[in-house]
Amino acid sequence: MKERPILFSGPMVIAILAGQKTVTRRVVKFGKQTPLTSFVSRDGVLRYTWCDKPGVGLAMDEKDLLKRCTYGVPGGRLWVRENYSRCACDACLAAWPKRPANDHGVTYIADYQGPSGIVVRPSIFMPRWASRITLNVVSVRVERLQEITEGDAIREGIVFSTEYDPTTAYRNLWNSINGPGSWESNPWVWRIEFEVVK
Repeated sequence: MKERPILFSGPMVIAILAGQKTVTRRVVKFGKQTPLTSFVSRDGVLRYTWCDKPGVGLAMDEKDLLKRCTYGVPGGRLWVRENYSRCACDACLAAWPKRPANDHGVTYIADYQGPSGIVVRPSIFMPRWASRITLNVVSVRVERLQEITEGDAIREGIVFSTEYDPTTAYRNLWNSINGPGSWESNPWVWRIEFEVVK
């Protein structure tokens, strides 16, 4: 079973651990190629291509497209990378990034309540052995970002209030992570449903 890494922010890690987040959306990217577009072929089938002009380049149906998801397919696993801090003793520093023999552990910033001043390591550098969360991929599909439903916005683990409905709260979260205007551009996204491996 293939495992792939996936990055989550601190609030989303907490939502996963609390069972509130069971879905994530990630922009569909294929290296430096042009963004994904869709079109209906002559035989009436919805197809996808990486080129700006429908029918030009590599066209595929949704089944073939999903096989190319960089986050895996149903039945695969994702291991969560999150911001962390590591032990700074000589033995741990000498062993890094391998697991130290005398393992003093890893501090996860998402739920750290101690004094400030610890060195925070970016999630992108977290080694596999230090990850505390593994996810089973339940389903994957491709859709436009703005197709999100209110129910799915809640399953994204967002915190909303009487001021914002769930979809608006998710839009605000998306723009805060991906930059101003990223919601309005309505990119194609992988919608990945998952469950935590107990």
